[in-house]
This record gives sequence, structure tokens and C-alpha cells, in this order.
Amino acid sequence: MQKENNKVPNRRSIIRVSKKNDIKREDDIFSFDEEKIMGLKDLEKPNAKRDRKNIELIKKQREKSKKQNEKNKKKKEKNKKSKKKIIVKKKKEKILTEEEIEKLQEKKERNRIIRKRILRASKWLGLILLIIGGIIYFLLSPFFNIDIINVSGNEKLTKDEIISLSGIQKNQNMFKISIKNTEQGIKSNAYIENVQVKRMLPKEIDIIVSERKENFMIEFGNGYVYINNQGYILEVSNEKIDKPILVGLMTKEDEIKPGNRLCEEDLERLQDVLKIMNSVEENEMNNEITRIDVTNKTNYKLVLEKDGKTIHLGDTSNLSTKIVYAKEVLVKTSEEQGEIFVNNDVETNGAIFRKKV
Repeated sequence: MQKENNKVPNRRSIIRVSKKNDIKREDDIFSFDEEKIMGLKDLEKPNAKRDRKNIELIKKQREKSKKQNEKNKKKKEKNKKSKKKIIVKKKKEKILTEEEIEKLQEKKERNRIIRKRILRASKWLGLILLIIGGIIYFLLSPFFNIDIINVSGNEKLTKDEIISLSGIQKNQNMFKISIKNTEQGIKSNAYIENVQVKRMLPKEIDIIVSERKENFMIEFGNGYVYINNQGYILEVSNEKIDKPILVGLMTKEDEIKPGNRLCEEDLERLQDVLKIMNSVEENEMNNEITRIDVTNKTNYKLVLEKDGKTIHLGDTSNLSTKIVYAKEVLVKTSEEQGEIFVNNDVETNGAIFRKKV
């Protein structure tokens, strides 16, 4: 028994109780207050901010999943619709017969031939355009610059005046000139009736004109207006020329400008005057007539100022006979002044001469 009591007790089994009832192990190897036991974790302290962030992240993940689910639903619906369309198309398709297959093959062959022809035509077209471009470049080169301008058919207007009207200049490329515009420029002068412009390769231009001639005059203020037998007003001048003066025309003064024509009523009178002058020329009396009064269409008057006589013609009926009778009276009364009346029935009464008193 004593042996058993003499045994040294184990240090870990000795427990000493303090006055404060604290349990301590004497000479204990481990200190529970200072050391951590392996395999155990310290509990984290609660954090409000971190919890909020976790909640927000969870919400966002849920929203994303909802959106993704909605997109997947829409895709499924589209796929269903497309499948339905394909099914409808397949239902509409027909099984082709051999004849229809042959027609389709023929159509494909025709289309192939057409494409081949279009390709060939485009190649030729490109080549043609290239050639045309080369020709145009050559025509617009200085090789075709104008050196000589020829003018013919002009009497009233000078060569320089016609060239100025044309607008053509030397050393200008002849293919840059518009023939139509050139002719219109020359015809802007009232004396030019017709004009023709020709390119004479490589460096010449020919201008051929036909001019209007003064056939009658009209007294206009202190001057005179020249007109031709078509009623065109050619020029307003102070110079009196050796042509008959027409009296009694109805054209307004503000319309009397070079290039204009007489009014319609005057053009009708002018036609009668031309008939009269033809008969007068046949009897060689045209140089003696200085005035023609057209005021009254039923009684035209011819004035012969040198002879001091006036012929009353009446209208234009039976002109040739009237002029013959008037000429006989002129010969018989060459030294007398007066009036000759052939405006009656000359075949019955003949011409009547009334001597000036």
C-alpha cells in the first residue's frame, strides 16, 4: 500500500483549485488562453456592409438569369416560326415532271448564253469607247486649229463684219465651234437671209452667205428705212437710195427695227406692190417710179416725180393692160405734168389724162 502511495502522480492529472474556483493545471504544457487548437476556426464577426453587397450581387445574378431566360424563350419562338415557314414552303413545292425539268434546263442554258453574249458585247463596247476616245482626242488636238476663214456671197456686208458676227477666231480648234450657233450669230444681221458654215479639214472654215437687198424705202423721221421684197426691215439710215418710197403703211414706229418685219396688213399691201412692180418692169417703167401710195387698197397710186405725173391704178386687177395704157399716155404727154387715170374700165374708156393747172 505504501508503495502505491509513494508513486509519483502524473502532472496532467493534478488539478489545483484556486480560491476563485478557477481551474488550473499545474505545470500544464498547453495554455488554452494563449494557443489555438488545430482544426478549429475562429468565428468571424458579423459585417453589415459585406452582407449588403452579397445581397446586391445575388439580386443582379437573378436579374441576369431572368433576362437570359427571356432571350432563350424568344429564340425558341423564332425557331418555331421559321420551322413553320419551312414546312409551309415544303407543302407548297410541287414535284416536277420530266418536261418541267427539261424546260428549267433549257431556261438555264438560255440564261447562260445571254450572259455570255452580254459579256462579249461589253468587251466590244469597251473597245469601241476606247477608239472613240482616241478619235476625239485627235480631233481636239492643235492639228485642227483654224488658219484660214473664207467668206463668199457677201455684197453689202464686208468679210470682217461677217467673221465678227460668226464669233470664229483663228488658232481656234474647228471642232470646238458650234456650226448652229455660228450660223445664228451671222443671221442676227438683218441683211443675211441664209448662211452656211462648212469645216474644210484640216485648217479652213468656209462661210457662204446670201444677202437681202433693199427694194423699197419708208420715210422715218428725218431718215429712211430700207426694206426688202419680203417686208424685212434691213436698216435705218439718213441716206436716201434710188428705190421707190412706200407711203401709207400701217406698221407702228416702235416696231420699226432692223430684223423685224412689217405688220400683216402691210405685208398684204406689199404683195400687191410686187405685182405692180413686175408689170412696170415688163414695160420698162420701173426706173421712173419714185413713190407708191398704198393708203387705199382699191386705188394704188404711182408717183413719177421726174415726169411730174401720178398714175391712179385702182386695185391690182387687169394690171398689165392698165400699165400699157398709162405708158402710152406718158409718151404722148412727155412734156406735160398731170394725172393719169387707169382705175376705170380702160378697155372701154381707155386712159384719161388730167393736165396739171
